[in-house]
Amino acid sequence: WQGEFLPEYQHTAWTFSADRAQRSMEHLLKRLPDFPDPTTVAINLGFNPNGDPEGEASAIPWAREIAQTHRIQTWDFSLTEGENAILPHYRFDRLFAQRCREREAAPYSGGICFTMTPLLNQLSLYESAQSFLDPDADPHQIATAFYEKLFGPAGRELVELLPLFELIPDWGNCFQIDLTRREFHCRMNRLTDCLHALRGNEEIPFHPSVEEYRRELLYFAELFAALSDSTPNYDDLGRQYWDRVYAIYDHLPEHVDPRPRRATDGLIRHFADRPDPEEPIGG
Repeated sequence: WQGEFLPEYQHTAWTFSADRAQRSMEHLLKRLPDFPDPTTVAINLGFNPNGDPEGEASAIPWAREIAQTHRIQTWDFSLTEGENAILPHYRFDRLFAQRCREREAAPYSGGICFTMTPLLNQLSLYESAQSFLDPDADPHQIATAFYEKLFGPAGRELVELLPLFELIPDWGNCFQIDLTRREFHCRMNRLTDCLHALRGNEEIPFHPSVEEYRRELLYFAELFAALSDSTPNYDDLGRQYWDRVYAIYDHLPEHVDPRPRRATDGLIRHFADRPDPEEPIGG
């Protein structure tokens, strides 16, 4: 380790070894008495990127053993978004399903949900909090109430359209968009029109302001509408996206973190590789 981010080594964090997992957990259990009260241990249901308790990668037995002496929490990032995926996100079916699985598996006491964009993905933060309070709740009803409070009854329409942003393949994204490019473009135009027409309730304590949040969502709706149009200028749209969300990286050494550039290229390439308006845009 020389203080650099080396992409070729990144995958090793998720290269599972049953022997390594057992040695690590046995060492943790041995050392837990050395930690002061009230130490809490973060452990997912599984030792894999999505925290799934699959076969040897299941962490449930270890979570149960740790919970005999210490509070346990979850820390699953991928339930709400991947890394450096700067888009509005809507992954709440899996989020609530995982909360129910955790409840059945071990006595979890809440946890951490993650967003790199707290000024854009406030809905993810709110849904995450609600998922810990009531895992059996309907995430779509929660989203509907959230937007109705911000924008009045007209805000309900957002719940149907926001999942379209999960078009881009990414860590933790299990959403399937079954639309042609033309259909996707039409729905993005509809979302753009909806956001243009909304007027927020500025009396609600919200950060950023409700109006600023609306403008952020509108930017992404217009971007996706432009990317799925018939003759987009991908170079210009890619530069606009970079300048809006990743410009800070222009002032950092290139090796610090190449993922933003890969995320930008992947976003643009997804549309550029699917130019036929009658072919599926997902996948």
